Amino acid sequence: MAMNIPRKFKPPQDGIEKPKRLSEWPGYLLKVAKGFFARLFYIVSLVWRSAPMMLICMAVLCAADGFLPVLGAYISRDLLNSIAELITDREVIGLSSDAFETLSPIFFILLLNFIYLFARKILTRINNMVTQISGELVVNYIKVMMLEKAKTVDIASYDSPEFYEKLENANREASMRPIHILTATFNVISAVISAISFVIVLIGVSPFAPLIILLASLPGAIVNYYFRNRSFRYMRWHSKERREMMYYSGLMVDKDRAKEIRILGLSDTFIDRYKGVFSRYYKGLRGIIVKEGVTQMIVGLISTFINCCLLIMVAYNVIYHDGLVGDFSLYSGALSSIGTYVATLLSSTATIYEGTLFIENIMDFMKEERRIAAPETPIEPNRGEEHTIVFENVSFMYPATERYVLKDVSF
Repeated sequence: MAMNIPRKFKPPQDGIEKPKRLSEWPGYLLKVAKGFFARLFYIVSLVWRSAPMMLICMAVLCAADGFLPVLGAYISRDLLNSIAELITDREVIGLSSDAFETLSPIFFILLLNFIYLFARKILTRINNMVTQISGELVVNYIKVMMLEKAKTVDIASYDSPEFYEKLENANREASMRPIHILTATFNVISAVISAISFVIVLIGVSPFAPLIILLASLPGAIVNYYFRNRSFRYMRWHSKERREMMYYSGLMVDKDRAKEIRILGLSDTFIDRYKGVFSRYYKGLRGIIVKEGVTQMIVGLISTFINCCLLIMVAYNVIYHDGLVGDFSLYSGALSSIGTYVATLLSSTATIYEGTLFIENIMDFMKEERRIAAPETPIEPNRGEEHTIVFENVSFMYPATERYVLKDVSF
């Protein structure tokens, strides 16, 4: 049974109506934040119940990934400064032609750099393994959880379009969405640790530089959140079209129905129906993607210009305050890293926000209540005797309708 939704209907974000007055916005934002963290905590609890050790490993790797980039920046600075000193000494006093003797002052720094690079590769590999294993365990746990829930739901609920939409959405989101959200969450924490560390480094050049970078990143964050919300609302609003496309494509490739469709000459009909639904669905989705891309390009141009200005400022400070080449590498790297981590922080947060909105499908499905229950003292049938099932004045109508499908039927 399909549910016809008026085209002008737009579901409210998080199920909360947007305020019409300025004084109502603080309360609205607080409700949105509470809903976001409630869904995020629900995801963390799912991962903890399915793979607690994997969650602990992800947290440890997150902390290590946050501090390692700063350590690498300092190693690079010392290495560049040491090489610059060796070049100066060679030009002034000359150095031995023996390569081992010439490079011996920087062997320890080179060893540290080797350990750092090796540690980054090892952590990346371990992180990938942990994420894949966690993903399999979490998907299995959620699938079993939904199967257990499905066996307790009233059979009548499957005739409800609202329930079927919850079931379809929840089943679709149960795949890798939870582990992707958790991975993005740890990426945010790691980016925060790294960004704060580089801010401390950059304060030595200018205390205002980190603030300028943050302000330059805000437009991109606003654009991200706005279009993530629009994308979610569009996907949820057009779930009917997605079901239609799945239905038509499923009919055409179903081995049990292929003969009937071919005999009745319905192949072209279903293909045309599929193309028509996809055309409507794709038109709106393409508009959102194009608008987001163009807006992000404009915002990115402004942000890049601001970063170039800050880079000129860093170069000026290093040159006119007796800085070294390694210092410029450290400060310029910190400047670039802060921008990168802030962008990662904002984009990952937007991804988490969008993902938690979709996870609400699973939460809604798990909250489905059973309305029909067996009596506490059921009647036991008499074994070995004939039984008769009698229907007397039975009437039935589907939910949300007023027309009887059966009325006063007796047999």
